[in-house]
Amino acid sequence: MNRYIVPAGFALAAVVSFGIWWYLPALGPVGEQMKQGGPLVAALIMLIILQTSFIIERLWSLKKAQGRGSLPDFLNNVRKRLHHGDVDGAIKLCAEQRGSAANVIRAGLERYQQLREEGAPKEKIVAETQAAIKEANGLEVPLLERNLIALSTIASIATMIGLLGTVLGMIRSFAALTRERWMPASWRSVFPRRSSTPPAACSRRSRGSSPTTCSSPGWTASTT
Repeated sequence: MNRYIVPAGFALAAVVSFGIWWYLPALGPVGEQMKQGGPLVAALIMLIILQTSFIIERLWSLKKAQGRGSLPDFLNNVRKRLHHGDVDGAIKLCAEQRGSAANVIRAGLERYQQLREEGAPKEKIVAETQAAIKEANGLEVPLLERNLIALSTIASIATMIGLLGTVLGMIRSFAALTRERWMPASWRSVFPRRSSTPPAACSRRSRGSSPTTCSSPGWTASTT
């Protein structure tokens, strides 16, 4: 059942983001302008929703992994119990703390106590205890690193989508200028006039005559 949770979450985020993008004009002129950005705006909204969801999940998981109470105080109490040889008391503290570090320590202590009761050699006790700690650590680390790859992937994709939107906007702007065959007044100071005259649009300048002035739709140029 867990394998259907992630696809369902992505589908829900896509539906919600498209709905938000569709009703952006309700926010006023700013929303209307944002909707004109096209479906890429809906994609960016979906990435924001997913990023926020993963951040909340990470905060909740890290809070749960921290366990109850202060971690330094817990480690000091366990160290004191072990210093006095109270292994059962240390295991009890780990069971009460319920953090990731407590689970790893508890696994090692339970294996140590089991081997000691069986009368195993010291070398075997040390090796088996280390193996139990490594195994418990291998189970806890994936829980702490879950969804980190998704967070980094969303950060990279969001940048690429923003760049794609910028490029598409530039292409549409220049395409509109080409269709209308005119240039807005605000752009005239940005784009200089042509310094040369196209041969097809102007007649050649004859010797001793005045300069020929040529023009084309949206552009003007003078020969000298």
